[in-house]
Amino acid sequence: MIRLLHMLASLSLGFGLISASVAQEFPSSPVKVLVGLPPGSAPDLAARALQSGLGQAWNQPLLVENRPGAAGVVATAAVAKSSKDGHTLLLHGAYAVNAVFSQNLGYDPLNDLVVVAAIARQPFVLLTPASSSANSFAEFVAWAKTRPGQLNYGSPGIGSYPHLGGERLKLVTDIQAVHVPLKGPVEVITELLAGRIDFAWSPLTVALPQLQAGKLRALVISGDARSTRLPGLPTLAEVGHADSSFALTLGLWAPAGTPTRTIDTIATAVARELANPTVQESLSRLGGEALRMTPAEFDRLTRKEINDLRQIIAAAKLTPQ
Repeated sequence: MIRLLHMLASLSLGFGLISASVAQEFPSSPVKVLVGLPPGSAPDLAARALQSGLGQAWNQPLLVENRPGAAGVVATAAVAKSSKDGHTLLLHGAYAVNAVFSQNLGYDPLNDLVVVAAIARQPFVLLTPASSSANSFAEFVAWAKTRPGQLNYGSPGIGSYPHLGGERLKLVTDIQAVHVPLKGPVEVITELLAGRIDFAWSPLTVALPQLQAGKLRALVISGDARSTRLPGLPTLAEVGHADSSFALTLGLWAPAGTPTRTIDTIATAVARELANPTVQESLSRLGGEALRMTPAEFDRLTRKEINDLRQIIAAAKLTPQ
């Protein structure tokens, strides 16, 4: 009996050591982060802001791989099909939009991937030409209502956050405007400056040079809080539309089935990096603010964004592409 107890104790100790070993396996090789947009995009720059610190913390290289295609769908599908060990991650900023506006994804956005860590929120600013008679959001809405069906608004493309933000704006303010899809955020600025479109939502960093030059006017910011770059610019909540806030959410995803302990390890390391002032400054230069959330909180935010966007698409009678 005593011998049996010793054997069971030894086995228990052995299993404990094995479990500890497994828990320490991540990362056992370089960690790859797929970005669905080209170098220089907001998700790419966010990944590179974290690259050095995470690599040092894990004593393994963090490799950023740009895999553009279908506004991030190609990279997302690749990660969904990758090994469930945390060594291949997705850094995305339009996950919710793809989930509701893209057809034939090749993955189930709510079941084939899991959230890992929130990184930052990148809000948009509502712009008009500086020659506009509207000096505030309220004046803009009043002005727009005197021109039903006469206004155009631009976006970087059908299904983009600025496009859906424009449709949301029409719904909550009861103004009318025609959407003009353009080739990217820079062309949106060009068309505003030329007066060929009347308003647009734009990433703050893209608009900032023309705002500082006095050639464009910002009326409101789409996020939940004011931007440190334009502290005088009110939020949608402050102008009476608290339920209409929106922003591009940069975050990390992993294949569903990735061990919880691995996700927690990654999330903890990312949270530590987001507390680093150098990383915070890098994200601020992107027009975003570091977003510290638990995986559970980030999951709730993602599901809320998906639900909100579905409601906008239905109300605006848009057809997913």
